[in-house]
Amino acid sequence: MGRSRKIRQALVLLVCASLPGCGTDAFSLLSNDEALTWEAELILAESDNLPIEIEEAYDRAAIEKTEACRPIYRNIKHRIEGEILGQRPSLLKAFGKDFMLLVARIAPIGPLESCAEAYERYRAQYLVLRDRADRDQTAY
Repeated sequence: MGRSRKIRQALVLLVCASLPGCGTDAFSLLSNDEALTWEAELILAESDNLPIEIEEAYDRAAIEKTEACRPIYRNIKHRIEGEILGQRPSLLKAFGKDFMLLVARIAPIGPLESCAEAYERYRAQYLVLRDRADRDQTAY
């Protein structure tokens, strides 16, 4: 192995080591999404006096998030279905998926970042919904 190749590899490792956290962790994003959705559904079920504009804004953000995250949901669905049916990916495919998860944590990936951005807008609407429900509840 030539010296210049070793230097390039060291530089790549150095850059990769300095970037953790730049990308989005799909698993934490989806688990946070699930928890937030449950809380929002409880608020909507328990609140009778929320202004329609707040509910509609929340619904629009939820639809946008669902659409933006659809590719991720689809990939997870296929993976789960494969596991249920006992289909194990080849070692090469498993390595490829694990490698992509690593890359997603290091560098932004388009669909994942779109999902994360839509999630943040959804989360902002959830906070508006929660704050209004809390104000309405304390008013009684």
